[in-house]
Amino acid sequence: MILHLPPELHVNILTFLRANDLSSLQRTCRTFNDRNLIHSIIDTFANTVYPPELSHGFDTPAIGGEVHVLNPHNQFWTYEALRNMEMLVVAPLLSPPQPPK
Repeated sequence: MILHLPPELHVNILTFLRANDLSSLQRTCRTFNDRNLIHSIIDTFANTVYPPELSHGFDTPAIGGEVHVLNPHNQFWTYEALRNMEMLVVAPLLSPPQPPK
């Protein structure tokens, strides 16, 4: 059963989902509403899935508004931070090209 897999496999599997899907999963299953798991997923996205140069700053208010960090001392993020990271990564692709300098 998927709920009994090791956390590393959960992170690996869940990185194929988008922030909205992960948020829905978090609300429907206690196993996936685990702070450590959520932090691991967001950290994996920030450092492995997306290039760090594109995801840098995803947890700042300048990107997508204020990010709700439940505990600012240990940086527990919600999937709202992941949604902001997705916006950071996609925005350059949707922006018109900059003229050459």
